Amino acid sequence: MRSPIVRIVTTTDLIGSIFPQRTSYGGLAGGGALARTVQELSDHRWPTVWIDTGDLTQGNPLGPLTDGVAGFVCAASFDIDAVTLGNHELDWGLDHLQTWAREFGCPVLAANGSFGFAATTMLERDDWTIGVLGLTQPQLHLLHPEHEVDRDPVRCIRHHAKDLTRAGADIVVLALHDGVDLGVASGGPCMNPTRMARLCEQIVDYVDVVLGGHTLGRHVGKLGGVSYVQPWPLGREVGVADVHRDGTARLSTVEVRGPEPWRGFGARAFEALAGEIVGELGAPLANQLGGRLELGQLVADGLVGYGNDIDLALLAPLDLWNQPPCDGVLAHLPAGPVSRAQILRLLPQSGGRSVFGGQLLMGEVDARQVPSLIRGFASSPQYEGGPPVGVPAVAKRDHRRRTSRVAIPAFHRGRADSVLRSDVAWRPIEDLSLRDGLIAALEHPT
Repeated sequence: MRSPIVRIVTTTDLIGSIFPQRTSYGGLAGGGALARTVQELSDHRWPTVWIDTGDLTQGNPLGPLTDGVAGFVCAASFDIDAVTLGNHELDWGLDHLQTWAREFGCPVLAANGSFGFAATTMLERDDWTIGVLGLTQPQLHLLHPEHEVDRDPVRCIRHHAKDLTRAGADIVVLALHDGVDLGVASGGPCMNPTRMARLCEQIVDYVDVVLGGHTLGRHVGKLGGVSYVQPWPLGREVGVADVHRDGTARLSTVEVRGPEPWRGFGARAFEALAGEIVGELGAPLANQLGGRLELGQLVADGLVGYGNDIDLALLAPLDLWNQPPCDGVLAHLPAGPVSRAQILRLLPQSGGRSVFGGQLLMGEVDARQVPSLIRGFASSPQYEGGPPVGVPAVAKRDHRRRTSRVAIPAFHRGRADSVLRSDVAWRPIEDLSLRDGLIAALEHPT
């Protein structure tokens, strides 16, 4: 008897959320609870596949201590059937990714770029053939300028989807490392699906289900006529699409409940880091979407205030985050002792080999242009053409010079040059990272 339904479970942007952690709304249950939840969703009445839409590995607090390896090894313990290449998989470079992606034991998909991975895969389950097409972030060139991707995702999707159908796929699933835009409304998170709906309208005749991610947003339902699932990221939820033979689908999400201790790779090392106390907070601090960046301000103050040759430090809202913004909070540290593990989780970037976010730049900026630079950071959207996501954290040192020594995360160099309408001679700051700023502020409380 032919199975009438295939179940697709999907996760996105785990960001190395292997170890349980406290959040502003409660907690993240961890990788063990996530694996258990997916196993429970594997309904024996019909076949099930697990597809992850990327940014699976980096963000693990052990990443900086293992040259980015820990996230790959931990993720290998999951029974994932296919994973899309996320931008953070490239944080340690393409050679590193190609070496350690072998740990996954499943296909890595990236149809819109030349990374040495497949564009599509066929998953056989009972009498079902599920064609899976994976696209990495279409604006990857903004995140990793050394990599180019196909700037026409619609053409790419249609081309590969037709190939999957001709090859005998019963359904075609697009696993996309992109999603609904995250904005702000009344001080809380607001999902804007307009951009994603336009994409779905153009591929409605080619794919049956779209699985989204990347933007830290959430949407479950039809977009542009296509069944669309994007669960909360960082292991908060699992998305479910029960797809029928005619392509119709019942869509839902399931919350991952816990916490559940991680017993796999790195468990003992994490316990040691959790016992290493760096400082203490008298009250919880958070980065609020569209509101105050308390944690960002603490880091900026640490960069300017403690023996560093910096006059101005600027951090954008999305420079620090360690939880899905279910309640509008992007990053959170609870009151009480702050451990090395918590710091490495909040700021897993490394000033060493890590490509994305780990490097700080310093440049001499005309003091008269500083207000414009700050306004430029305040109006910055998550994506080109998207809504702003909040004001920056700003720390300034008083001085009477005509120029200010400005520190920004390296990722924002293009934005800063665009605002200033000039090419500032930015230079890397050796041996100083956002993490160092946080540690300095914790060690020298005001």
